[in-house]
Amino acid sequence: TRKIPLQERLLEKDHLHPWMPVIPEPAWQLYTVRKDHTVSYKGNFYSVPQGTYQKGVQVRLTPIEEQLHIHDDQGILLCDRLDFLL
Repeated sequence: TRKIPLQERLLEKDHLHPWMPVIPEPAWQLYTVRKDHTVSYKGNFYSVPQGTYQKGVQVRLTPIEEQLHIHDDQGILLCDRLDFLL
């Protein structure tokens, strides 16, 4: 372009906005709680606290690093599983 970078920056600096990183929300899905207080996820069964099961109850599973976070339908953390590997 044969333009001098410093001069171009001086022309454009009034139009620039500060950089703000975008942090994506973790992906989660709803899974049905089984009668034996477990949830099936990727071929494995993970236990949830006793008393969680009721007919039609679903929980949110969110894989975060090497943990599987299990939330109820209102987003309250029920438990997390350390033995989860991606």
